[in-house]
Amino acid sequence: MKKSIFLSVPLALAALAPLAALAQHFEAVDTIPLATGGRFPAYGLEPPRPLEVYIRGSVIRDNNLFRLSSAANTSAVLGTDSKAETVTRAGVGLRGENLIIGRQRFRYEASLDNYQYQRFTVLNHNEYGVRGEWLWELTNDLAGTAGYEQRQRLVDLAQRQSVTRDLILEQHAFLTGAFMLGPTVRLRGGLDGAKASHSDVAANAATVRTTTATAGIDYVTPLGNAIGIEARRTQGNAPLQEPVGPTAILVDNDFTEKEIAGVLTWTASPQLHAVGRLGRTQRNHVQFPQRDFSGNTGRLNVDWVPFNKTGFEFAAYKEPRTVIDIAASYVLVTGVSVGPRWAPTEKLVFTAFLISERQDFKGDPTLAVVPGAIERQETIRGLRLGASWEPLRMTQVQLGIDHGIRTSNVFLRDYNYTALMLNLRLTF
Repeated sequence: MKKSIFLSVPLALAALAPLAALAQHFEAVDTIPLATGGRFPAYGLEPPRPLEVYIRGSVIRDNNLFRLSSAANTSAVLGTDSKAETVTRAGVGLRGENLIIGRQRFRYEASLDNYQYQRFTVLNHNEYGVRGEWLWELTNDLAGTAGYEQRQRLVDLAQRQSVTRDLILEQHAFLTGAFMLGPTVRLRGGLDGAKASHSDVAANAATVRTTTATAGIDYVTPLGNAIGIEARRTQGNAPLQEPVGPTAILVDNDFTEKEIAGVLTWTASPQLHAVGRLGRTQRNHVQFPQRDFSGNTGRLNVDWVPFNKTGFEFAAYKEPRTVIDIAASYVLVTGVSVGPRWAPTEKLVFTAFLISERQDFKGDPTLAVVPGAIERQETIRGLRLGASWEPLRMTQVQLGIDHGIRTSNVFLRDYNYTALMLNLRLTF
């Protein structure tokens, strides 16, 4: 059997997005897997189709859409005493993969969604995402990917906490390659560039561009398990200086981030799979070294299927991350999550997702500019529940509940919310 040497491409766009669920989105229903999608051994795997098209309609009722504190003056912030809102979504999408010639394949997907707000109509907007990826192979030992993705979304209302229609445009291009140097040694590398910008002129200083180069070497077993070492260097550029403090001091947010990490891909059995990395990360800023970071970082993802109809996802991580919804500076994120799933029949799937995450705003330039400023520290805890029923083949009716709490050492940054959602999806 030929050994695959394709690389998984890290999604830079996902790293730019806020880790906590966006206030106006539908993660509780959008992340429910199909019983026949390969996540449940009890059911046969639905063979992939060259082209898949879907339409969907959704509605969400959120009792605190802007994630305001219970101590906030809601009327002054929103112009109304109510924090609740109803949002509808109507969308279409497609995904597919085609053989081009020889061993060359092309994978693509696109989506377009329209969001309508019952009360805060100024937030009505369209969101879209496109991605194209060429999976190239030159010989049995040399392969990789090349691609581009772009998406537009509304700013995270939990971070902005105001009625602001700010659309964030995220762009990402990537190139990876891997070469098998003999039967067990793999050399690999990659380049990618990402950019995120705001439609709101007042948030232009949060625009950030990154260029990343990665190189690694792995020992690969005949079963496909791998252990290796990886070096990564990221150059970050914020084209506009950020005004900070009461006197609006201009701060340069350019940075360089370097990481050396051990990486592991391990499949102990068909029921247990793990991917992890553990390393040392150093982030240096052009201005104000007080904002620099140097420390141990890592991530571990585990997928465990102890029973044919039941599985669990576990994750633990500590990593610096740029959150462009609020600034071009970084947040040190430490968290754990667990996501059980259960498919009692081919027609029914139930999921849950629990997360606990601490965010330390160590990259905030306010700490260096404003005397006596305290470092913002926030903890987010969340629970998402989802249920999917397939009354007809390729037709899903999905229900979701999303509940979250944020505590903060900054006044009026705490919140709690509950959102109920319904989604209907038809696939062709």
